Amino acid sequence: MLGYAIIGCGRIFRNHASSVRANEHARLVAVADVRPEALEHATDEFDADAYTDYEEMLRRADVDVVSVCLPHHLHEPAVLAAAHAGKHVLCEKPIALDRGQALRMIHACRRAGLRLGVVLQNRYNEATERILRAIEQGRFGKFVAGTMLQAVHKEPSYYQDNWHGRWATEGGGALLTQSIHTLDLLCLFLGRPAGIKAHFDTIVHDIEVEDVCSASIRFENAAAAGVTVTNSALQAWWQRLDILGTHGTVTVEDNRITRWDFASDRPEDSDVGTEDALEKSIGARGYGTGHHRIINDFISSIIEDRPFRIPGEEALKASEVIWAAYRSSRSGDEEKITFPEPARTGG
Repeated sequence: MLGYAIIGCGRIFRNHASSVRANEHARLVAVADVRPEALEHATDEFDADAYTDYEEMLRRADVDVVSVCLPHHLHEPAVLAAAHAGKHVLCEKPIALDRGQALRMIHACRRAGLRLGVVLQNRYNEATERILRAIEQGRFGKFVAGTMLQAVHKEPSYYQDNWHGRWATEGGGALLTQSIHTLDLLCLFLGRPAGIKAHFDTIVHDIEVEDVCSASIRFENAAAAGVTVTNSALQAWWQRLDILGTHGTVTVEDNRITRWDFASDRPEDSDVGTEDALEKSIGARGYGTGHHRIINDFISSIIEDRPFRIPGEEALKASEVIWAAYRSSRSGDEEKITFPEPARTGG
């Protein structure tokens, strides 16, 4: 039985807390937040000790694993503190604001022999796993193109806290905060991206970061993909991915496969379209149902002493694409997408 703690009791807290509560191998023992009212709401629903100082909480011997659910700019200090205290860490996306922060987090956990996982939970969706099986089976042939649309509606009140909408604290806007999960899947399916040409603008919200972005991604396998994202649309949440190969085309909308065309049919294709829909998500905020699965897998990876599917090094890839997109929008040129050398780690 692992003792679990959560740092940050904001909008994503309940996804983590309810997933831990449902896991038979973990127990939520403590939560931390600087806001007393957030702590009160969290402890009213979940039976856990409350802390306004997470470093004090991390000194508990019965805490083995920590979820970091803080604003983006606070990920690094919390992860470093957890690593120093000897705790495994599951950090919400994005891993960090820049490569330097991310590598410090990765190296600190590796030196301490701890796992650092990052929450890119859409990799655990049923639709995602079905597409990955088709890729492994070679059903797409040669990849040629892809498209990605992320249309979200954010009210002005969303930006009335002390960190959203600012480069120094959020690190980006519609592309980073609302679209990283879908962009991560696009690159997971199509392969290693090589370059990106992007344009972003702020046309609705009174913020520093972008509320609309368009981009073109060039992949090492010569496939190309177009990306359009905004958080100023009518739709509360609309997510669409198209993956096109010489022998197959697949479309995913809101975590459900809506097109599944291949040169040859297989018996296992009969139930396509029955995958998770966003209506099943916790709070119907577009998170999907992957938090439960990813937290179960992270806990199991610790108990079974096996690698976790999305360690820090793997999660860094999606952030590198986004950071290159921001560089491109500022330079007006295509920017090369580079990745740090893969780390030799079991975490």
